[in-house]
Amino acid sequence: MKNIIAHFFNQYTDYQCVAFGSGNINDTYLLDIDDKKYILQRINDAVFSNPIGVQQNILNIETHLENQSDYALEILKTVLTHEDKSYYFDSESNNYWRVFHYIDNNIAFDVVPNIDIAEKAAAAFGHYFRHLSKFDAHSLHLSIPDFHNATFRWQQFQDALLQNKANRKRAVEKEIMFIADNQSIINDYEPIISRLPLRVIHYDTKINNVLFDKNTLLAKAVIDLDTTMPGYVTSDFGDLVRTATPNLNEDASPENVVLDIHLFEAITKGFLSETKAILTDFEKNALIYGGKLLIYIQAIRFLTDYLNGDTYYKIKYETHNLVRAQNQMALLQSLLLQEVEMEAIVNREWED
Repeated sequence: MKNIIAHFFNQYTDYQCVAFGSGNINDTYLLDIDDKKYILQRINDAVFSNPIGVQQNILNIETHLENQSDYALEILKTVLTHEDKSYYFDSESNNYWRVFHYIDNNIAFDVVPNIDIAEKAAAAFGHYFRHLSKFDAHSLHLSIPDFHNATFRWQQFQDALLQNKANRKRAVEKEIMFIADNQSIINDYEPIISRLPLRVIHYDTKINNVLFDKNTLLAKAVIDLDTTMPGYVTSDFGDLVRTATPNLNEDASPENVVLDIHLFEAITKGFLSETKAILTDFEKNALIYGGKLLIYIQAIRFLTDYLNGDTYYKIKYETHNLVRAQNQMALLQSLLLQEVEMEAIVNREWED
């Protein structure tokens, strides 16, 4: 750590570095140097195969948002190395490292605590979305190609079934049947996506990627920009539905998982308060589909990883990815039962 830190900071008398956060992909540390705090991360290049491109995206987004005079949130700012790079490559360990300024006085939520926070988080992501609406999406690197490509995820699932690497296929026949029974979501993917405008998308709109002011509980910053790349509004709104509307998080046992319609109303109000003026009618009509799509894709991804022997997501016990997949399936079932009511909420004339 001392060698890595030395490439970002010239002189310091003391530092502390401790594991931080609850992310599943990168290794994150809270770095305290002479009483100033930073976020130090090892970029997981098994997931982000082009970490340099990811860092270029983040720097370009930082610059764009800094030039938006009405962007009301704080911007996660990169600390450059002595060579003016946004990353340091440690050749001994073959790892890419980066540092961000720590945003003070913040609180993050892994689970949505109430309707007010859900609305504010959705509005923050909508604010980020709107202020990148004039950014050239084609100029961004693909940090994870085919990230929310349903056709691609379906093929990965089929490959996992065929190869059965971890010899777990027989134990998950019920889950495999559920995926097959809802294949219409995949069939609708290309016809819908082909009619949506390409936009700059955050792609990971989980509640804990919005920081809130610890005192006022107002949204303070949108973070974790690694996956910001070209895409469609179905991804950002859909992942909000997936992560902000369940009564329990994705690691919870699936028995009692439901979509809370009041939380859905809150995220719809928050997101559309920022984006309704720029969304096309077709985009607005596709928002519910985005929810179905993202939950379904995530169920497939968790089950695929379980079939492959847990090679992608960090797990805490042997059946963790299976429980996660079952959790998402229960959430999708709950959504389908409430779809008509959800459509009425989206089509409501929301006030500014």
